[in-house]
Amino acid sequence: MVNRRISSVVAVGILVVALTASWLARQDRVVMSVPAVATGTLSGHLVAVGGPSGTSFPLAGALSVMSVREAGSPTFGLSVESDGAFSVVVPAGTYQVEGMSPSFEDGKALCAPEPDPVEVDPGANVVVDVICTMR
Repeated sequence: MVNRRISSVVAVGILVVALTASWLARQDRVVMSVPAVATGTLSGHLVAVGGPSGTSFPLAGALSVMSVREAGSPTFGLSVESDGAFSVVVPAGTYQVEGMSPSFEDGKALCAPEPDPVEVDPGANVVVDVICTMR
């Protein structure tokens, strides 16, 4: 009878320890809810257009993508491949896009897309050419 009672007390003790450990483990977790941000993709090419021949050709370089509507919002900087291609995922919104290339006016001229600014809707892939106008 005493052994049975000791076994019962030990079993209850183990159960209490297990339940307490489980409860404590849940208390250490911090659950944060982060609202989902709707995004879209801005992609296209950095190109030189015009000049004596009136042709266009891709340029390697860099772009900056800045939000127009939200002051203090992040600016996205990205490299442009040698074929002029670029792509960046951004929160949906309106953006001012500027490009530069060391192959165009020694990298000192700003190039812009048509239209400007660029509207990126949620889930959309907006394709624009950022144009460096040659004289």
